[in-house]
Amino acid sequence: MNRGILCKKCQQEIGEDKRADALYCSRECRLAARMQEVRRRNSQRLKYERELAQQFAAWLESFERKLRKQAPENAIGYRAGLWSGHGYLWFPVLPAGTDARGKLRTRLDFNRRRTTDDYFHLHPFEPPAVPLATLYQIRFISNVYPYPDLEDAGSFEELIPYEMKIRGLPIENLASLPVRKQRK
Repeated sequence: MNRGILCKKCQQEIGEDKRADALYCSRECRLAARMQEVRRRNSQRLKYERELAQQFAAWLESFERKLRKQAPENAIGYRAGLWSGHGYLWFPVLPAGTDARGKLRTRLDFNRRRTTDDYFHLHPFEPPAVPLATLYQIRFISNVYPYPDLEDAGSFEELIPYEMKIRGLPIENLASLPVRKQRK
């Protein structure tokens, strides 16, 4: 009996030996379709992240003004804290240790450049790279090595209206956090 069902990937007929609800004729077609979907989603995410500076230019400008106004005199940068239910998860997250070449691990900044700094810079202004569009606690960092947190000096809460993909977070599932996600 000929079913006449075509593979979603290669448009070849799906054999009778496959399940009745099969979408692909082979494992290779299924994996190729999955990889194509992953590439499409990554492309969309990268396009979104590249347009963040233009899309949120007004917010970034007002946030920079607010940061500079609130910053203590000896501040070199700031961190954004996301409430996790029992404490804050501070961004940026810098992976601990060294890489395979023995160099310090790095993070990607807002403009997707590598840095070893564990804070966002005030001069020149570095926009925050955060994984969720929600409310964050902003704290300033001292310009004295080892760059301690200035605790509540100038601290304030801010709704960051965008999100970026961040690898190596110390939390399994961001959706499990007790935060209300903002719409893009």
